Amino acid sequence: GSAAAVPFDKLDHDGKVAFMKKNVMPAMRKAFQNFDAKEFAKFTCKTCHGKDPEKTKYEMPNPELDKLDFAAIKAGKQEPKMAEFMAKVVKPEMAKILGEAEMTETNPKGFGCLHCHEMKK
Repeated sequence: GSAAAVPFDKLDHDGKVAFMKKNVMPAMRKAFQNFDAKEFAKFTCKTCHGKDPEKTKYEMPNPELDKLDFAAIKAGKQEPKMAEFMAKVVKPEMAKILGEAEMTETNPKGFGCLHCHEMKK
């Protein structure tokens, strides 16, 4: 998918839904199913946005997703295969689709883990 003509955060709700259906869903469904076809056989809006996305207005980050413990992730103790997949595939691909810079050590404001996940307290 190509970058948004209008920045994603400037789109109205219907614009965001259309953008997600056209750009995000096909790319992320393919990525997640390539990663684990069984676990992500059913990939819908709810996979990332939670069990009742209409009620939560698709708000992100989503408290229903795994909470991230960055010390454990760096130590390879929190789902290392998933963490690597998210860092190497999902994060850069989502940043590209949304037309945002990816979060890096030198660009902490870019699109990153905490756009979707909450941090473990």
